[in-house]
Amino acid sequence: MATKKVVPTPARPLSPTVTSSETYLLKPREKVSIDAHLERRLRAKPFPRQIVETKGGVANLTDDHPDKAVGASLTMEALGLTRVGELTSVLQNVVELTQRDRKADEHAVNEMFAQIAAVQPTDGVEAMLAVQMVAVHRSAMKAARALRGSETIPQQDSNSNALNKLTRTFVSQIEALKRYRSKGEQKVIVEHVTVNEGGQAIVGQVGGGVRDEK
Repeated sequence: MATKKVVPTPARPLSPTVTSSETYLLKPREKVSIDAHLERRLRAKPFPRQIVETKGGVANLTDDHPDKAVGASLTMEALGLTRVGELTSVLQNVVELTQRDRKADEHAVNEMFAQIAAVQPTDGVEAMLAVQMVAVHRSAMKAARALRGSETIPQQDSNSNALNKLTRTFVSQIEALKRYRSKGEQKVIVEHVTVNEGGQAIVGQVGGGVRDEK
């Protein structure tokens, strides 16, 4: 008999427009955390949920915003995009990376969109890198599950190597994103010389990061 897979349903977070007193009397420490959470959510760029519509056997991706132009603009801003072609490319990538049984998976699409937006890309290059980062992360979690279910040493070795390569790649992607965002920032150390009463020179370091003006 097949075992039905149980998928946990996370609790719905508080809405920024609903006060905690309307649902539950928060403890002081809880209120501090909830207030910080709501403030962070208000700073996040909003974007509509993506919907998979199948017409004539062909799946199309649209959003649930009542004004499609506004919805597209919100999505592009959340992903750091400026051109419609960039958005189309990202949408295509997300659908291909999340489809199951060669069919678009609406829930998985929105999960991946949320993860990409969490990277907070600011332009097309960062958006492409964010897509790659999420794809690698998801693959790493798949490798981790495979490793957990390994029953033989060859399986353990294979899955462990895959997980190791993927996690190392993810770290490299984070470093690449930081370097790209630095826009040529360089760290310059300026040394100063101090002469003490005995006439001995003492060399010390002063200064910090400065921006390359090239």
